[in-house]
Amino acid sequence: AISPVDARTIYIGTGEVYNYQNTAPGIGNRITRGSYGFGILKTTDGGETWTKSLDWSYESMRGVQDLAINPQNPNTIFAATSEGTYRSTNAGESWQLVNNVLMGIDVDIHPTDTSIVYVSHGNLGTDGKGIYRSTDGGGTFSQLKDGLPNSFTGKVLLAISPSEPNIIYASVADSFESIGLYKSEDGGDSWERAYNTDVAKWQGWFSHDIAIHPEDSETLIHVGVDSWKTTNGGLSVTQKSFGEQPRGTPPLVGPDAGPSSIHNDIHAVAYDPTNADNVYYATDGGIFKSTDGGESFGSVNSGLQTTQFYANFGNSQQDSLF
Repeated sequence: AISPVDARTIYIGTGEVYNYQNTAPGIGNRITRGSYGFGILKTTDGGETWTKSLDWSYESMRGVQDLAINPQNPNTIFAATSEGTYRSTNAGESWQLVNNVLMGIDVDIHPTDTSIVYVSHGNLGTDGKGIYRSTDGGGTFSQLKDGLPNSFTGKVLLAISPSEPNIIYASVADSFESIGLYKSEDGGDSWERAYNTDVAKWQGWFSHDIAIHPEDSETLIHVGVDSWKTTNGGLSVTQKSFGEQPRGTPPLVGPDAGPSSIHNDIHAVAYDPTNADNVYYATDGGIFKSTDGGESFGSVNSGLQTTQFYANFGNSQQDSLF
């Protein structure tokens, strides 16, 4: 999360935990994928140096899923973590657990009334799962229930409309399929399911998200395995990408694949707040970008260096080159 008043001040939450204190590598047990973190890091010089803000040990088996900075008071920060929701009121000098429901997933602050904070909790069947709201700046939280499913085994991702912040959308999923896109028009007091299209599919515990057009609360991008789009608040939804996973070495310029292709498993999506034609997608295969509001796509991975390490490799004891 980047400070809204000083772009050189950045916070990084570490760890990627999907199943509480049950993370391990490999394909055999998919739901233990992830990695434990060591808290929250902070820089005030644009990343040249870093200090520990929230200091956890790796052995504590914790992760930070999301961070949100108060746009009107950047000293106040919220962190959705495996242990619950934390708040700092002094720019990360100290943190307090303000909602002790396990597996905090997504945290969003009302853009104009920052005393209102929404957090989703729960994944893979943890207790207390649901959407919580604070109306006192994170002092207390209450669970929102009217119109939402009573039970789910995956996770919930939230989005507040920038242009009409009483309108909120929630992508709710079981572990291996979507339950639906839910919409509230009264700040979370009540909800209705807009559609039950299986956007998340088998990744309801892993990868799905929502982004709302900055000027039109009826237009949003809903991502999971692929990308979908609605322009009428969820009355209908259309699939926009079709999972053609690019293979081999990405080109230095241009897209990896065709214009209807984004690498499968989209974890995050965001509109450019100043140009809604630009939409960015964070996927298992890197970063993709649309320049026509989510209708077509291209990769922007040239020069991006990332590697996912899996356990177990070895080298020869006789030859150091192997």
